[in-house]
Amino acid sequence: MTTDRFRFREWLQTVRSEHDSVTDAVVMVNMRRLRLMALVVSPLTLVLGVSYWLSASGADPHVVAWSRGHAWADFSMAGVMALLGLGAHHVLRLGHPVPLARGLILLTTFWTLGNTIVTSTLDQLYSPGITSFLFGSILIGAVPLMRPRRALPVFLGAYVLLYYALALTQHDSALLHIGRVNGLAAAVLSFFVSVVLWRQSTANILLHMELKSINDALKNSNDALAAKQGELEMLAQHDGLTGLYNRRTFTLLAQEELARARRYPSDTAVIMADIDFFKKVNDVYGHPAGDEVLRNMANCLSSNVRGSDVVARIGGEEFMVLLPQTSIEEAYLLAEKLRIRVQESPARVGDLHIPITASFGLTGVSAGQSVSVDELYTAADNALYGAKHQGRNRVVICAVGQTLQPSA
Repeated sequence: MTTDRFRFREWLQTVRSEHDSVTDAVVMVNMRRLRLMALVVSPLTLVLGVSYWLSASGADPHVVAWSRGHAWADFSMAGVMALLGLGAHHVLRLGHPVPLARGLILLTTFWTLGNTIVTSTLDQLYSPGITSFLFGSILIGAVPLMRPRRALPVFLGAYVLLYYALALTQHDSALLHIGRVNGLAAAVLSFFVSVVLWRQSTANILLHMELKSINDALKNSNDALAAKQGELEMLAQHDGLTGLYNRRTFTLLAQEELARARRYPSDTAVIMADIDFFKKVNDVYGHPAGDEVLRNMANCLSSNVRGSDVVARIGGEEFMVLLPQTSIEEAYLLAEKLRIRVQESPARVGDLHIPITASFGLTGVSAGQSVSVDELYTAADNALYGAKHQGRNRVVICAVGQTLQPSA
């Protein structure tokens, strides 16, 4: 027995937790249901009201009074439901639950049940049926979603009001008893319809929320994977320390540029730069300072070339600049500018300023000349070798296929 009680409490807590978690979602579902209900009920009750109003013409004064009362009840139902539908539409346009939404559901429930209790009471004057209350209670049980703990007092209260209201117009004890029994059946049936729909809707909403959570997790995972893939592609194409292109990417871009220059003849130049006495920087200041010198060199090169030029770190302290549609003379002027900029831009490590210089090797391809990237690289390397042997911190030119003789 104790175990059964514990399981029941545990189940009850689970149900309460589920109900609490779907509160906001239920509000928006109710707004959609209320809008649809208004679209159906308003014109229907308006037609019924007109029907009752017209059918009373020429009849007995008591029948006329009954018909007109029924008509006014239907007219008020049509008008109020139209306003409630507009309110629900407004909430749906806002796109999120607001206090007004819960008020609309309460007003719909109380107004519908109250109106049908009144009309059922009027009907007792000429008919023992409670059709209005039956339809109204089923409508409230089926359309607005209500938690069982709230639905129970709603339908119980509606039945109690009906129980006493019927006695105001129905004086036949047998017919009154039948009306009250039918009213109880309608209230109980509507309550169970409400409970079943609530449980089904709760399960559907929870399933939707779980699927949304899974989809969001998958989307986040895919976004993270795409970001990681982009990062890997970035790392595959760029040097991790300086952010410049690496040697592999530089080679591919240079091959594309040389192929373009062959299709549309134009000059192409390449500059190779190497930091002078870089090993000494590492030995004296340490490798972190050496990394800062490399970043400083990369910034000097990349910030002083055109957007169409390609700057890469090809290894160690060596850098290359690809200059599309650039003659050897123009490239020489740029190399001198870069050399001076490097010389005038010491690397900063904290309060320390580390002066550096660089040697530059230059080569080029004339329009219509066909060479490979390896040939360009070899010529630029020969030019750089010449700059180193001629005293460093200078620019030396070497044509493709030329071998410079070291100076004495």
